[in-house]
Amino acid sequence: MKKKLFVILLCITSLVGCTSMQSIDSGSTRLTDHLEVGDRLIVQEKSGRTLAMSLLMFDEEQIIGAICGDPRRQVEIMVADIEKIEVEKLDGGMTALAVVGGTVAVITVVPLLLAAAMGDS
Repeated sequence: MKKKLFVILLCITSLVGCTSMQSIDSGSTRLTDHLEVGDRLIVQEKSGRTLAMSLLMFDEEQIIGAICGDPRRQVEIMVADIEKIEVEKLDGGMTALAVVGGTVAVITVVPLLLAAAMGDS
C-alpha cells in the first residue's frame, strides 16, 4: 500500500510543469524562429494595448491569435505594430526542481501522515 501511494504521488508530482515568459525582440529577430502555433503570448502593441492570446497562425507580417478567456474572439496584429512579445515556454530547470521538491515532500510527509493515522486507531 505504501509503495503504491508513493508511486501515485510521484507520478502526479512529475506531471507538474513550470513555465516562464520569454521576451522576443520582434524588430531584430524572425518570429518564425521563436513562435509555434499554440504558443501562449502576451503582445504589447506600440499603441499601448496589451493582449494575451493563444497563437493560431503567423507569418513575417502578422500574427493571428485567439484571446485568452474568450477563444472565439480572434485578433490580427501586424508585426510592424508590435512593441514587445512574450512567449510562455516550459522551463526545464524549474520543472526539475518541482519534481525533486515534490519527491522530497512525499518521502517526508507520507510516512508522517501514515504514522499519525495508525496512531489514531
